[in-house]
Amino acid sequence: MAGQDLIGRHHYEVMPDLPQKWRDVHQKALAGVISSADSDEWVRADGTVEWTRWECRPWYEADGSIGGIIVYTELISERKRAQAVLLVSEEKYRTLIDNLSTGLVVHGPDSSILLANGMASALLGLSKEQMLGKTAVDPEWRFLQEDGSPLPLEGYPVNRVLASGEGFKGLVIGVCRPDRATPTWLLGNAYPVKDAAGQIAEVVITFGDITALKQAEAALRESEERWKFAIEGAGDGLWTGMSRPARLTTRRATRKCSGMPRPTSEPRRKNGASAFTPTMRPACLQHCSRIWRAGLAA
Repeated sequence: MAGQDLIGRHHYEVMPDLPQKWRDVHQKALAGVISSADSDEWVRADGTVEWTRWECRPWYEADGSIGGIIVYTELISERKRAQAVLLVSEEKYRTLIDNLSTGLVVHGPDSSILLANGMASALLGLSKEQMLGKTAVDPEWRFLQEDGSPLPLEGYPVNRVLASGEGFKGLVIGVCRPDRATPTWLLGNAYPVKDAAGQIAEVVITFGDITALKQAEAALRESEERWKFAIEGAGDGLWTGMSRPARLTTRRATRKCSGMPRPTSEPRRKNGASAFTPTMRPACLQHCSRIWRAGLAA
């Protein structure tokens, strides 16, 4: 319609493909009804789709009678197309986040949760509604420090970042969940996202499950303690060796056999030759050498 003289022409003459729904709106306005829409689809006669934001209201004569209608219209098609592209991009982004093998939680500057993916919900044992504060969390649920004690509120990952303004890596943290007999252990990283003014706008936290690793470490410590107890409780000296010269594990029975003095520090593994008194050393080394050669020949 650019360049056209519209004064004096009928609205439907200028826009012959105007949808019937808008014609109905005009009639309502002539009856005193105000109508509006923020995002209204308009399919033109040639198939082109346009989007408009509009309002239609009556205007009045001096005597209070309706003299006609006023129509405000804004074409927002470009904005709608940009929103559609953004929606597709956000959907791809959401799909990517929800399929990550690590947990992801995004906090606002007030520590409230803005976004959390499915893996975060699974690892923490909380529904998305609980994480967003929409439903209550079981009072038995809590964070743990690496030694198993409760983690104080100021130690929570988001609070650490908000307090310091800095991120961190490699934080080991436990989760005591009512649905599990033992804690879930996580290894987390966090970093702040700052705005143009340098203020924290978001805090992003990622974490992975290291429960199996923690359980393996605990099992190894238990095994080592049992082995140490067995050695210390045995009544004979003990040689352990995989190459020459042999190595000796020092303990009470071995010291008694070899004449070694009681150590003043933590027990440690020593070279076999230095473990015996000078008078016993030649015979012992000769005996060990025979054992070592016999092992190679076997």
